[in-house]
Order: sequence, then structure tokens, then C-alpha cells
Amino acid sequence: GCIPEVLIQISGNNKEFVTRTFLAVTLAYDIPMVLNGGGTTGTWAKVWRNLKEYGYGTDAVEVFPCYAPSGKYSGIPEKLRLTEYRNKNGSAILAFCSFGHEGPVTLSVGANSAADFETGKALTVKDNIVQFELKKNDFKLIMIK
Repeated sequence: GCIPEVLIQISGNNKEFVTRTFLAVTLAYDIPMVLNGGGTTGTWAKVWRNLKEYGYGTDAVEVFPCYAPSGKYSGIPEKLRLTEYRNKNGSAILAFCSFGHEGPVTLSVGANSAADFETGKALTVKDNIVQFELKKNDFKLIMIK
């Protein structure tokens, strides 16, 4: 496989976008070998620090990357990749990674509450369904309980 490390070496006015695109690829395929890649903005460090604090890399969290899904979620749009970080405490972080998908994402999460993992902002869950907007070539981390 190819690790898109060239994306962390970019300069110019679009560093945040490129860092988020790099994260979308590495989160989708759970590529932890680039944890120390640094990215080009603080977003990189914040995302991986928060995942590690959640338990990533320990026995407390089981990871289901997009190529080996847990089977718990279905109906994922073709241009969207989903990685699940399932904690033994019953919560999960879902990494929705755009590979060209742009617009609304709707998923039955089988949970009572959901929040944007980056911002902490609560998301509406109605009948176990959460919906949010996703930018093209970006990612969204959602914590569900």
C-alpha cells in the first residue's frame, strides 16, 4: 500500500484542508504508523491525542477499519469510509472519512446520544439515527453512547 505522507509536507494556504484530507485517509485505513507524522496543523496532534486518550492502542479499544468492518453498520455511501473505534465501556467513536462524498450523512447508530468528537457538540439522535454534513475529502469523528 501507499501511505500518503506527501500530504504532510505541503505548504501554502491550504494546510488545514490538506491535513484533514490526510487524516481522512489514515483514519479510514487505521494507519497508526504515521502517528508521529505531525501533519501541518494542530488538528493532527489534537485528533490523535484525543483518540489515544479515549483508549486507542490499548486493550480497551477494538478498531474496525473500513476494510474490516464490524458489521454493525450498513448502508454506507460508496464514497464514504467508516472506521469504528469500539471501547469496552460501551461507547464508540465512528470516523466518517470522505473519499469524494459531500453532503449529508445519515446512519442508524443504535445509540441514545451522539456528539462531534472534535468539538464536543451534541448531535441530534432521533429513532437511533444521526445525521450531519460532511465536506468532500474531509472526516468527521462522532462519539456514540
